[in-house]
Amino acid sequence: MRSWSVLALASCSFACSERAPPPPDEEFPDGAFSDGAAFDARVNDTGPVSWDATPPPITDGYPAGPYGLLPGQIVPPLVLTGYRDDGTAWESISTRDYFDPDGKKGIKGVLFVVAAQWCGVCKAQATWLPEAYRSAWKARGARFLTALVQTATGAAAVQATADQWKAAFGIPYVVAIDPKLTLVPPFGGAIALPVDLTIDPRTMRVVAATRGAEPDGALPALDAVVKANGG
Repeated sequence: MRSWSVLALASCSFACSERAPPPPDEEFPDGAFSDGAAFDARVNDTGPVSWDATPPPITDGYPAGPYGLLPGQIVPPLVLTGYRDDGTAWESISTRDYFDPDGKKGIKGVLFVVAAQWCGVCKAQATWLPEAYRSAWKARGARFLTALVQTATGAAAVQATADQWKAAFGIPYVVAIDPKLTLVPPFGGAIALPVDLTIDPRTMRVVAATRGAEPDGALPALDAVVKANGG
């Protein structure tokens, strides 16, 4: 069995007063959201980052599980709707698209960002993440996706939410909506945004699930995965 490890720990110095309006229970049964600035540190929620790089069993062209969104689990075969990279077509976006077991797609690391329009820390992250992708991560083989869960007023995200986010921040990677919270890990308690999921495209295992803000633009878990896959 092959495995990789790296410690992902960075302090958070954001001060932000924005909070999500209480979401309707019938729309968001998994708990209330909070701005990630409430966290004093942004860390992998299960401790040091480590992951099993052993190829999983494959069923219908995708890892067979066990599925989940916490470190060590395999991302479920989910389908969202959104825009691909710099595209203008509103279409289905599948997590299957990021599975690259032999590297033939050129994908060496994956970052899924779960965000909301009302979230100040999410917006702060979106001011630097697109340029970081353009200038460094894309060429190294990393692929990014932002999944928006709520509007500026706390309602479920719709196509217009993605339109506004893409235009506001000049996003050059996938922007999708996730109104049913399918990419939100079951952390327990309030769901602090943004949530960053770092994924190994060779196995689709979650390497790190982090909450809150990364003020200096470092993505240590993603860096470790990309390097392990030759990027």
